[in-house]
Amino acid sequence: MGAVVNLDEAVVVMQCAASKAHCAGTFKAPDGRRVCFVAHPERAPADGVVCYARPDDDAGGGETWRDKLREYNRRQGGDNPLGLKQASELYSNPVYGDLRERLGAERFFILSAGWGLARSDFLLPDYNITFSYIPPEKKQEHCRRYWERDANLFKDFSMLPDDTDAPVLFFGGKGYRGPFAELTSGVQAPRDIFFTGKKTPDVPGCRLVRFETTTNTNWQYECAKAFLNGTLQLPEEFSDG
Repeated sequence: MGAVVNLDEAVVVMQCAASKAHCAGTFKAPDGRRVCFVAHPERAPADGVVCYARPDDDAGGGETWRDKLREYNRRQGGDNPLGLKQASELYSNPVYGDLRERLGAERFFILSAGWGLARSDFLLPDYNITFSYIPPEKKQEHCRRYWERDANLFKDFSMLPDDTDAPVLFFGGKGYRGPFAELTSGVQAPRDIFFTGKKTPDVPGCRLVRFETTTNTNWQYECAKAFLNGTLQLPEEFSDG
């Protein structure tokens, strides 16, 4: 390995997490039910209490829920009646808040399986969508999103500016690499994807960096902490890139 990643000269993108902050807010359907955002509402269990929907489903009035979320963020002036969370506050693991505090909102982004690539201060509703594998016994197939197969069902945000000139580091698992690469495809700065395991993934346009760890699940939190602690390194051949 080569030089330690400079904390002050990088943009970080972190994958989302299943564990959300307690009491995270969401939208209300026209009939007053709480909206539960999932990947495939047609597969969700029948429930008269919540309204299952995708982010890009019709929300009434010729708008989608994504349209409403964009407008909700646009009109904010300290008023947040629905209790939505900023992206860096939506997930329960404290590393999201630590990254936001150290980097600022303009250099920290969340790759959400429900909403796309969002700046860390963008307000997001609660949702239950993932790119990760879900064991059949959990009976949550309605929450699993497939990046290529479901491409026509989502119109993801892509908030990282194309003129970003700082290296972009991605901390996330296998199912999130393709979405990250595509949603940042216009960025000309180096894009570094950290991964674990012996086999180097093939992600065109991105540089792949192996992160050595014995952790198999949610290793990205350990990787992010190494970045914050100043111990995360890039290969020597990247030093001039």
